[in-house]
Amino acid sequence: MNEYQKLLHEKEAYKQNMQAKLKKHGVAINLSINAPGFTKNLNITNLLIAHIDKVLNIDYIDKEINKNTWQGTQITYYLTNKDPEDIKKQMIEFEDTHELGRFLDLDVYATNRSSSLSRDTLRKCYLCDLPAFVCQKNKTHTQDELEFYYLNKVRSYFNNIAEEMIKSSIITELNLDPKFGLVTPKTSGSHDDMDYNLMITAKEAITPFLVEMFKVSYKEADIDVILTLNKQLGINAEDAMFKATKGVNCYKGLIFNLGLLITATTYYVSNIDNNVSLKKIVMLFSKKFFDLEDDNLDTFGKQVYDSTLFGGVRFHSLRGMPHVLDDKLTGLSDEELSMSLSHIIKHIEDSVFLKRSGSYSEMNTYQEYFYEIEKYDKDLILELTEFLISRKISFGGAADLLVCQIYLYKFNNLFSSI
Repeated sequence: MNEYQKLLHEKEAYKQNMQAKLKKHGVAINLSINAPGFTKNLNITNLLIAHIDKVLNIDYIDKEINKNTWQGTQITYYLTNKDPEDIKKQMIEFEDTHELGRFLDLDVYATNRSSSLSRDTLRKCYLCDLPAFVCQKNKTHTQDELEFYYLNKVRSYFNNIAEEMIKSSIITELNLDPKFGLVTPKTSGSHDDMDYNLMITAKEAITPFLVEMFKVSYKEADIDVILTLNKQLGINAEDAMFKATKGVNCYKGLIFNLGLLITATTYYVSNIDNNVSLKKIVMLFSKKFFDLEDDNLDTFGKQVYDSTLFGGVRFHSLRGMPHVLDDKLTGLSDEELSMSLSHIIKHIEDSVFLKRSGSYSEMNTYQEYFYEIEKYDKDLILELTEFLISRKISFGGAADLLVCQIYLYKFNNLFSSI
């Protein structure tokens, strides 16, 4: 059997499987990516199908995922008691209105029909206003032109999404008030060297490097290459932050924590053939990252870890970021953010908290106050915040993890784990 025969056999088997399931359900929607040439099997295409699977919002009864088909990854949704013509209209509207809709094929099938339902209008070519089939038949555009256009559009779309997720995650945490001695729009909290405007300046300085980490994580296939490149981007982000803030450390811990999460989540979703959990990927990436670490690194967290094995950021990341991946947010209200931050402070080993407390015993004493917050009580939170500010206590490591929780919440609303 030659390659062409294998392709026909694969397509026929796919069709027969769908027709068999249609007898039970009645209607099926088949999602595939209309990508040119080699781009069908790139990580960026996997990222696109994971995104569409999340935002398409189909009320399906069953879903079947088929990887490595002639069309790359395809997803078939089975629906019951639905009018196929109505479903087809909805899918056409989605294709026509979504920014990347031209790259989507949302084919609708129904029982006792040999082919998918057709459109009333012909779909246009990527690059011109002619019908797509005319350009395909006449080979109006080269394969390179089509692939360049596809990659440029899809990368631009996801890079913009990454930038929005990163900026809004940081600003959501920053705007929370009151916040246990951390910087907010109303106060510098326990930080004499920081204020809200400086934090905004730092956010703007580090965001381009975090977006670049997102890009590297879907562009590169080799894990060691990804981590080496993203480690350097983290160093560059720190340099940019210190330059922008004139030496004030606003987000050094966040650069590591959020950078790790961005790298792991993007890699996890764009590598659809992954059979490992996101948590295991975070653990693997953390171990590999620390193996790359400079032995001469001199930070308070590193000193404490080496001398006492106090966990801090490295212990948390090596465990797979449990206070981010296990303690997921279900919303972004002040109530949920405040209670989540309180929970993190009670349980995380935060080197910033330890340094500000002065000793382990003092740190544990301060942690005890948070057990009094059994449910959201803004007056109680404000009272504790004012007390902590008077003692110059702050929780930078916990705040970083709250930003990561927010980012994961946003990411999971935009991408499915296929």
